Amino acid sequence: MPLHGSQAHNGRASGTLSWTLPRARSTGIAVLNIDRLTRRKDQVRPVLNALEEMGGRLFSLEDELDTADDNPDSNTELRLHELVARAEREARRTSERMRLMARHRARRGLHQNGSRRPYGHTADWRSLVPHEAEVLNEAARRVVAGEAVFTIARDFTARAIPTATGKTTWQHDVLRQMLLNARHGRKARI
Repeated sequence: MPLHGSQAHNGRASGTLSWTLPRARSTGIAVLNIDRLTRRKDQVRPVLNALEEMGGRLFSLEDELDTADDNPDSNTELRLHELVARAEREARRTSERMRLMARHRARRGLHQNGSRRPYGHTADWRSLVPHEAEVLNEAARRVVAGEAVFTIARDFTARAIPTATGKTTWQHDVLRQMLLNARHGRKARI
């Protein structure tokens, strides 16, 4: 039976994690690599506590780690902490590289792989959709003239202008972000 982790979320991982192992049929956890189980040092002790409580073991095939190893020279818990610390560092570095890449692509007005097309752009992100670009230009002109974004969004909803997702309900905060987005600003004709 698998390990069950429950993590509190409020938009981001909160750092609190509780591990429970079903008592009936579990004898432990087997993973290919430790980083498939966790990449956070603060999760190592709760996992080990849950395993100790149930009398189970942790086995990692590629890391050659087995908590059932009684050899005092194997120093399993120390190795486990080192492996998780390395995985945590690598996850941080990967995350930073991805953030830098996304920032660089956004500055150049390039497509962000895996994200929804921005309003006013074609699916390949290389060209403008003329009628959508005109809607954004209209919104920008109205804001410059002193009209509130909330009022503009309400007007677009009343006129049933489709959003990028095809819905006709406009959210003022989303419209505001569109107008502030550098990708749109460079192409606006106010």
